[in-house]
Amino acid sequence: MDYVNGMAQLAHPSPFGILVVLDFFLVATSAGLVLISALSSALGWDKFKGLAKPSAYLALATVLAGPIALLADLGHPLRFLNLFLHFNVRSAMSWGSYILMVYTISLGIYVWLLNQNPSKAKNWGILSAVTGVALATYTGMLLAEANSRFLWNSALTPVLFILSGWVSAWGVLAMCSQWFSGVTRLKGVVLEKYYRSILLSLLFIEIILVLSQLLVLATNGTQGMAMLNYLFSNRQFTFLWVQILLGMLFPAVILCVRPGAVAVSGFLAVIGVFFIRYNMIMAGQEIPLTGRVFGYTEHEPLMWVIFFIALMVVGFLITVIPKAMEFFAKKSSGEGKSANLLP
Repeated sequence: MDYVNGMAQLAHPSPFGILVVLDFFLVATSAGLVLISALSSALGWDKFKGLAKPSAYLALATVLAGPIALLADLGHPLRFLNLFLHFNVRSAMSWGSYILMVYTISLGIYVWLLNQNPSKAKNWGILSAVTGVALATYTGMLLAEANSRFLWNSALTPVLFILSGWVSAWGVLAMCSQWFSGVTRLKGVVLEKYYRSILLSLLFIEIILVLSQLLVLATNGTQGMAMLNYLFSNRQFTFLWVQILLGMLFPAVILCVRPGAVAVSGFLAVIGVFFIRYNMIMAGQEIPLTGRVFGYTEHEPLMWVIFFIALMVVGFLITVIPKAMEFFAKKSSGEGKSANLLP
């Protein structure tokens, strides 16, 4: 308990820190990527057939790195077992834990079958896409059900989280298709005009959703105006300049003026999606429910170290997963040919 002007003030800790932001960003991106992969392979979206494997590889890499950040955020990693041992049907977090587990397992099987036996991958691709959408929805629902947090408690929150995950997925593909095509197995997949039209459309919808969120705040009395004022004053740099201008408006303008600059636009769009979650989660906790003292997350420098380690894990997995899957596919194919040569 702290004292301000001689009066006792309760400190309000930040339960969700930067590692939770990173996890929410990575799982939503993964969900968007696997949806693209499923549409192109399992559901016959022929024009994007070349994206099936690369999207699935990227989806697996991002979802595996997310829980690393989440477990580190717990402080005592084994505490995550409590979510499976004590299921609460009314808790979004309880549902999310099981959805994440089912999604990761089904996605792993789907990626494996895409290399070993593509004809059997369809059903696993559909299951991965469905659970992926559910996972992106869960992260938004987890915030939306917090009645005491005015910025979070909106029906727009899950919708914004789902759509922005889709934006991030297409942004990652647009970026990787030009800058890291060899590593991500996107080499030879020329879809720049589709990246441009899809990204541009999604960015416009994302802008409309964010503007709708601001209008909701502006018409909701004192609390709404206080939150709006906070976003444009205390959070001006990350909200106005980074999220809205750099991550939403600027990539849309680039796509309109320079149609070929899809990689730059995709990169900026991904930054914008990350900061949507960053601003929503952090700003939503920074106005104390009572009193005037805000307690920041402990060990913040360590949290940032783990944040960058998790991002490096993503990069490592993006490099390793395609090579590993192709190695096992070739090995399996070689063993099959050897068996056929035996008398």
